[in-house]
Amino acid sequence: MHDGVAAMIAAAKMSLQSIPHLEDEEKKNQQLDKLSALLGNTHHEVRRIAHDLLPVVLEKEGLVAALHHFAAALNQMGMIQIIIETHLQADFRLPKRTDLMLYRIIQELINNILKHAQATNVQITFANTNDHFTITVVDNGIGYLQESEGQGLYSIRQRLQALGGRFDIHGGENIGTKVVLQIW
Repeated sequence: MHDGVAAMIAAAKMSLQSIPHLEDEEKKNQQLDKLSALLGNTHHEVRRIAHDLLPVVLEKEGLVAALHHFAAALNQMGMIQIIIETHLQADFRLPKRTDLMLYRIIQELINNILKHAQATNVQITFANTNDHFTITVVDNGIGYLQESEGQGLYSIRQRLQALGGRFDIHGGENIGTKVVLQIW
């Protein structure tokens, strides 16, 4: 569970334990109000984490719809502009397990872009042919220069291999980065 939630629960427990030791009824009521607010915030945070683990829209509507929601939330923050382009048939759907793994992969790619690329724009393109499904993620950042594979890229590689796929990274200094994910 997220460290923030654990800290909030610990704070709520300490707050609750302090109430019997308060002699003034008004202070007890104030402490209960604070505890109620803290538990409300904790509840909100747990729901947010649960949503991040498996967004409802991913389960109901699939990968592309879930990524539209994810991108809209990031776009609204104004830190980056994400555009999603699809070249898929209207009824195209992947198995739920594949949807979830690809959703996590794209989240990791976006996270890497936000942390390292200094990009302002990202384009995610979905396409499929008779024999494979492709997702292309292109940013306008400083380019991919890392010589060793970090934990995020290792995780992406492992997830794609589990799906029978692979990925390639193309980029250089000041030309942005292009990541191509393919599943057969």
